[in-house]
Amino acid sequence: MATSVDAIHKSSDQINPDQMYVTKKSEYNVKVASDKRQTCYISGICSLPSGHTIVADYNNNRVKMFDKDYNLSSDLVVNCNPQDICTISPSEVAVTTVNNTYFKLIRVRNGKLDILNFTKLPHATLGISCHQEELYITSGTALYHYDLLGNLLKKLYEDTGGGITVYKCAFSPDGNWIYVTNFAQNKLITLATDGTLISTFTDPELQGPKGLHITPTGQVLVCGFYSHSVIQIDREGKKKMATLASQKDGISYPVSVYYNSNSHQIIVGVYANNKISVMEFALLEANTQQQHKAKNTKSFISWALVLQIECQKSEVNNVFKFYQLLEEGECDNGFVIPDQNAFLACNLRNSPDKNCARTDGHTDGWTDGRTDEAATICSPPKNLWLNACG
Repeated sequence: MATSVDAIHKSSDQINPDQMYVTKKSEYNVKVASDKRQTCYISGICSLPSGHTIVADYNNNRVKMFDKDYNLSSDLVVNCNPQDICTISPSEVAVTTVNNTYFKLIRVRNGKLDILNFTKLPHATLGISCHQEELYITSGTALYHYDLLGNLLKKLYEDTGGGITVYKCAFSPDGNWIYVTNFAQNKLITLATDGTLISTFTDPELQGPKGLHITPTGQVLVCGFYSHSVIQIDREGKKKMATLASQKDGISYPVSVYYNSNSHQIIVGVYANNKISVMEFALLEANTQQQHKAKNTKSFISWALVLQIECQKSEVNNVFKFYQLLEEGECDNGFVIPDQNAFLACNLRNSPDKNCARTDGHTDGWTDGRTDEAATICSPPKNLWLNACG
């Protein structure tokens, strides 16, 4: 199950500012009428600055483009099974294919997908990533560095230990690290840009790692195919930070993951499924040692999100009712309201958009008036509660 309050440190001062928490999950159909196979297999995902999401459908030999609402805009037959896809310019993507040794450049022109050219390489092509207008392509056992014309610049890394040991790859935002999934040995490895091995990560929730993506701020997202999980790993590639989705959340055999910078959503493609999962998330930011106002505001927002997560786990379908049950001691799920001076400062039973505060030191005595102290801690973002508990 996705990470909940049970995995959050007791003190909000210890919350990792990079840790992600899923607040809502939706599904969108990506099957089109002209598909030849019964099910889709979204093996790769990327997006364009225009807001379009482009996916590689391995089963149907197609690349499909969807608008910001995930309605089909265009699709293109690529004649062989597309394995991975990455953005290389505001209107171009690169695609690798399994059944031959080509990568293809596809452009968007007049709102339609069109093959620009293709380049034959001397090895198998699986994963692909673009960094500073250069391509990094995996073969299953090695990672290669190419320019956009298909000229080999360097073989960066190789592992011939058996099976698919070099599957998907991705760069850290600063360009200092390359992350690679080792499917055969259930590992995520982190490399320096010269191919030197920096670290190796394993975890029971990372069995058969496939899809891999790094957000613009450095969060590392990885799919565990056999463990039916999408997890977040720290920037150093050494420690699991959160389970973003699992089989209990409806995720089975995930193969691709992508953070869409346009919509600020995490998109997951799964094996033999006609739908993609789209997850909205939040970061539980740690309190700092700055001024009292900033500290209390972050504390309130963090625990408000914790309340939302706990509400989603319960059978109560309304966050305000859930809060009332907690307050009255009628909801025994082991969740304790923390930091009452900060957390109870807003009347959650009324309107989440209203700045309101209590005037005494107890859980009752609510008022629509605001005190100076409450004004520093009582202005959560209005959209914080919009998706709470359905």
